[in-house]
Amino acid sequence: MKAKTEDRVRSDVFPIIRGRTIIPSGQNEKFNHLTPLARNISDAQPDYYNGSRPAQLHPDVRRDLGPYIIPCTDTSRPLLPNFFTELKGPDGKASEMKRQVTQDLGNGARGMHKLQSYKQKNPTYDGNAYTVGATYHSGTGTLQMYAMHPTEPAQPGSDPQYHTTQMTAFAMTADANTFRRGVAAFRNARDWAKEQRDEFIARANERADEKEEVSSTDEPFLTSFTASSQNELTSNTTHQDSGSSTDGLARDTDLPRKRRAKSRQSGRQKRTTASSSTQESTAVESWTFAKGRFHCFRGETKVGSQKDCPRDVWVYNKDGWSNGGGKLWCSWESDGTPDYC
Repeated sequence: MKAKTEDRVRSDVFPIIRGRTIIPSGQNEKFNHLTPLARNISDAQPDYYNGSRPAQLHPDVRRDLGPYIIPCTDTSRPLLPNFFTELKGPDGKASEMKRQVTQDLGNGARGMHKLQSYKQKNPTYDGNAYTVGATYHSGTGTLQMYAMHPTEPAQPGSDPQYHTTQMTAFAMTADANTFRRGVAAFRNARDWAKEQRDEFIARANERADEKEEVSSTDEPFLTSFTASSQNELTSNTTHQDSGSSTDGLARDTDLPRKRRAKSRQSGRQKRTTASSSTQESTAVESWTFAKGRFHCFRGETKVGSQKDCPRDVWVYNKDGWSNGGGKLWCSWESDGTPDYC
């Protein structure tokens, strides 16, 4: 387990400890995209780290927290790193290695804390550590494990305080049993760190989706349908800015006239509210599709959301229906057959 240089430790010794894994990782990559932890401090460059795939996290969260959770300017690299390893050859300084892993842990703990507190009224301080680091010194054959957690700022308005705790240590060259326990501790900690990332990401994604559903009432325009006594459908469009013209938008979102006299009109009329054959027109709800769900509005008020597509109503998708050649409107008959326009 002893190697003469740090490069040999990284290439020959560390892979034995690390083993095989499909968890996204990086090696010796400079964290040049993160907001510095302090002034006049160089960018961290861990020998090894684990993070999550960028696509796993909601785009809004990536945009909002980028300087804290996206470590590299190459944004395809793993984000939200919370497991780190620093290595040294036999002549490497243990004190330097400890400082390096402490900086790594600081970046990771800060990012996890930012994500944990995302869209919360106040920052979350639960006293728990969600970031783990390890050091391996080839000269002594020692593997040490650390954790870091944040606590509330010492002064109101200042940054959180971060605390490093040594969890355990193993003399990897002592005997086979100690070596196996060290390897198991390292790999278990790596898997545990992934579980914490996955949980935090899932919560942040939910909050981002909730925000999008709430803000859907603030779309640039909302379309409401009216059914006339001649069973024709027209679309009335209101713009968020009452002082701006909506004629152009109305023309863009009008349904083609040839599709307004279809046999599904009776089904549409069943969805009207306060309908009457003697009334000139009756307002009905409008439907939009966003983030995999169908949202129902009455005027500008959201009244419902569902995963299943509604029947016999026109649904607007501002991104265009992929199965409909990018067309913006779709209506499903009672048997589920779609009609695009």
